[in-house]
Amino acid sequence: MAKNETRRIAPSVLKADKDAFNALKAIPDYAPSNSDYTVAKVETARAKMEEAQALEAQAKAAADAARDNAVAAEWDYHNA
Repeated sequence: MAKNETRRIAPSVLKADKDAFNALKAIPDYAPSNSDYTVAKVETARAKMEEAQALEAQAKAAADAARDNAVAAEWDYHNA
């Protein structure tokens, strides 16, 4: 696995990860030797990722709205 954990993962890679995990969940007797890779732990990591992505999208929307408000206020001031 790559270790440059300061960069975003490409959407195509995340899709491949999701597809692989969905296929993995279909294996009824899946029991990894490393307990870090159980279906439950991967499911928890996936849920945490999706929650973080949702929070990021909400924060970006709030920042975009704040910028729009600031631009409108600047024009109100400029045109006064």
